[in-house]
Amino acid sequence: MNIQLTLAARYLMGRKLRTFLTTLAVVFGVMILFGLNGLLPALMDRLRQNIMATAGKVDLVVSGATDGTFDVSIVDEVRSVEGVAHATGSLRQSVTLPAGYAVTAITVAGIDPATAPDVHPYSLASGRYLQPGDGGVMVIRESLSEQAGLKIGDTFTLPSASGSTGFEIVGLIATRAMPSVEEVYVPLPAAQAMFNQASRINIVEAIFAADADRDQVESDAKTRLGDRFKIGGIEAGNQFLAALEIGTVALNIFGILALSMGGFVIFNTFRTIVAERRRDIGMLRAVGASRKTVVGIILAESLLQGVIGTAVGMLAGVALAYGLSALASPLFEQVLHLGIGDPVFTLPTFLFAIVMGVGITVLS
Repeated sequence: MNIQLTLAARYLMGRKLRTFLTTLAVVFGVMILFGLNGLLPALMDRLRQNIMATAGKVDLVVSGATDGTFDVSIVDEVRSVEGVAHATGSLRQSVTLPAGYAVTAITVAGIDPATAPDVHPYSLASGRYLQPGDGGVMVIRESLSEQAGLKIGDTFTLPSASGSTGFEIVGLIATRAMPSVEEVYVPLPAAQAMFNQASRINIVEAIFAADADRDQVESDAKTRLGDRFKIGGIEAGNQFLAALEIGTVALNIFGILALSMGGFVIFNTFRTIVAERRRDIGMLRAVGASRKTVVGIILAESLLQGVIGTAVGMLAGVALAYGLSALASPLFEQVLHLGIGDPVFTLPTFLFAIVMGVGITVLS
C-alpha cells in the first residue's frame, strides 16, 4: 500500500490545478450537506413553534391536581425532563372588571418574558413585547384594544389584592382565534404581587424537541412530578398533530435533497476524473502495474482528497449555516415574527458528512 500512497501523492502534487478543483468539488458537496442539515433542526423547531402558536397549543401542560398554585421551581423540573426543548411557567387568573369597561372579564397572564416566547412566540402588531426586568407594563391583543379603546401608552387599571394595580400598555399582539375571554400579559412578578402569590404559578407549558417520543416524554414527566400534578398535552392522532408531522416531513425532504445534491456533486466529479485518466491508467498497465496497484493508487488519491475536502467542507458548512441563518432571520421575523435561532450540528449530521465526503469519494 505504501507504493500506492507514494504514487498517489506524487500524482496529486504534480497536477495541482486538477487536485484543487477536484477537492473543491468535495468541499462544495460536504458544505451543502453539512450546512443545510445543520440549519434544518433550527428551522424545524421554529416551524413547530409557529404552527403550535397559531393553534394556541403546546406539547405539554402541567397544572396542580387541585387546580391551585405551586412553587415556580416546578418549571425547572419540567425543563429537565429528557425530550423537553422549552418550558415556561405562568400565573393565570380571571379578573372581573368594574362597570364602565367594554368587557366584563379578562384573564391576566403573568408570564416570564425570558422563557415565554420560546413556548408561545406571540406575533406583535405594534409596540414591544415584555422584557426581563419589566414592572408595571402590559401587552394586550388587538381585539381588546379595539373593544376597549385602549392604545399603546394608555394605563389599564385592574382590581388586585391590594385594591387596584395600573399597567402601562406597551404592545399589541396580532389577534388569533382564541377563546372568548380576552387575555392580557404582564410580567410574572407583577402578577404574583397583584394576586398576592409570591413565587407561585399555576401552569407550566412545554414544547418538545422535534425528535422526541411524545408518549415517553409525558410518561417521564408524570413519573418525575408525581400525583400532585395533572399532565395534559396534544392527543395522539388528532388533526393538529397530523399537520405538525406533515411540516416535519416537509423539512426532512430538504435534508434528503441536500444529501442527494452533495453526493451527486462528489460522485459525478470523481466518475469524470477516472474516465479522463484512461491514458494514464493505460501507461501504468503498460509498464507493468497490476490492476490491484492501479486501483490502489486511485483509491489512495480519493481517500486523501476525501479527508481533506470533508474537513474543509465541514468548516465551510458551519459558515454557510450561520450565514443563511443571519440572512433568513430578518425575513422570518418580518413574516412569522420568529427568529430562526442558531444552527444545530448533531452527531448524525457529522456522521452523514463524513460518510458522504470520504465514502462517496472513495466509492466513486
